[in-house]
Amino acid sequence: MRYRLLLIFWMIISPKVLGEEIIRIASGEWPPFLSQHYNEYGAGSHIVTEAFALEGIKVAYIFYPWKRSMETARDGNVDATLLWSKNEERAKHFLFSDPVLTLRHVFFHRKDLQFDWRDIDDLKQYKIGVTRGYFYGEQIQEAIENSLIDTEVGNTDIINFKKLIANRIQLFIVEPEVGYELLAKNFSESDRKLLTNHHRAIQERQWHLLISNKVSQAEEWLERFNKGLAKLKSQGTIDKIMEDVIMGQYSEKSLAVSPAKSKPFIIVGDSLHPPFSYLDNGVPKGIYMEIIKQAFKRMGREDITIELMPWKRALHMVKSGKAEGIFPPHYFPAKRPFLGYYSVPIMQEISTVFCNAKNLMKIGINFKQLKTWPDDLKHARFVLSLGVLMGGDKFWQGVNSNAINATKVSGPEDAIRKITPGKLDCHINDRVTIQWYLKALKNKYPSIAIEDIMEVFQIEVEAGYLALSAGFSNNDAKSFLEKFNSEIQSMKEEGVIQQIIDRNISNAKLPLSNF
Repeated sequence: MRYRLLLIFWMIISPKVLGEEIIRIASGEWPPFLSQHYNEYGAGSHIVTEAFALEGIKVAYIFYPWKRSMETARDGNVDATLLWSKNEERAKHFLFSDPVLTLRHVFFHRKDLQFDWRDIDDLKQYKIGVTRGYFYGEQIQEAIENSLIDTEVGNTDIINFKKLIANRIQLFIVEPEVGYELLAKNFSESDRKLLTNHHRAIQERQWHLLISNKVSQAEEWLERFNKGLAKLKSQGTIDKIMEDVIMGQYSEKSLAVSPAKSKPFIIVGDSLHPPFSYLDNGVPKGIYMEIIKQAFKRMGREDITIELMPWKRALHMVKSGKAEGIFPPHYFPAKRPFLGYYSVPIMQEISTVFCNAKNLMKIGINFKQLKTWPDDLKHARFVLSLGVLMGGDKFWQGVNSNAINATKVSGPEDAIRKITPGKLDCHINDRVTIQWYLKALKNKYPSIAIEDIMEVFQIEVEAGYLALSAGFSNNDAKSFLEKFNSEIQSMKEEGVIQQIIDRNISNAKLPLSNF
């Protein structure tokens, strides 16, 4: 122990150890992103370590309480600190890196609370938990300072979760990754099942590495770090690290998994894909959800459990052998070799372009005369959902070269809200998705004008499937899928699938919570 402490002290006082270039970074506890107790010191630390490693620099982490971490770096006693947002005061003492992480704050609440919100007025009836010393964005800060909302300060996020479970507060603000990690580590399963989160982000915030301007190598290190960070992004390493956050890979406790006495038959689906499969206040819903549930019932397979979760976690469940199948992947057998068997197509998903017809007319585009995609709409202003890559190579070449004007938002609801009042012109998504969101918004806000939103192009057609794990024997998979495919075909011929689609669109309702 004495030797270890001496080595750590030596690393702290010297930027060079045995000829190696080392940057000393002070940090605080913020699992799963920063923690001295987590693998790789947390996901945020891992990103920083890998970015510096690509530039030949090693990192020594020192963990302090947050205030001391900042002060130690500010005074130049260590070289840098992470993760922090930008403000004018910090800019006096530090150089800011490019964003290491972009995270969002959301409201957590009990599942028995029918909660929805769009603006501050919707929050006035609730007591909202906030954690001492945290900043939740200008909107919330101004509401607190002007007493527009009722807040109660807790010393830690864990204390606020305890208040939420006890119903002493009705809402609590925290990042979903942090919130679910804290719940998994500190609360019983019965307590965790009481809570969910609202899908709408309160704010998105960027988090940076701060390098002290008292360090002689500050500008050089900043340039090299940003260069390494850009390489990580282009390699897809950061996306992989964030996937591992969802899987709980950075927490040491996640490695201890109790063996199950008997393995159930589990089919997993996407919890964040309205109207096809999603959680609404913890309740599984969606078009694919209804179709496959009915098909299993017609097969007499009451033993099958359907679970919805974020898509990357669902894929991991099948890949790791914890689930037998997944819905609704598109057909990419080479990309996902762990999915060995695919059903017949359950339904078509048609990529389409919807536009505000009045807007197009204002810029001299007659939507009735459009023939060539995307050339005929090259002067339109597009709004795109993050993660949706429909449109084809030529369209995306135009977007990436700024030849096509494109704004990105968090999802279809926000996209449609941009084109209904005419702020932007066009949106690309699956046809059923757009129809569902248009109806859901109209059902909730009858005054919203959707009459001018028209489908102007059909781009491509894909299909969603039920896929089984490659771990099945060929005979077992063939037997299962023969029965499943037969029921899907019968449901198509009987019009059952179209009825499910039509009913979901007609009764469309924006989910209250979705994680």
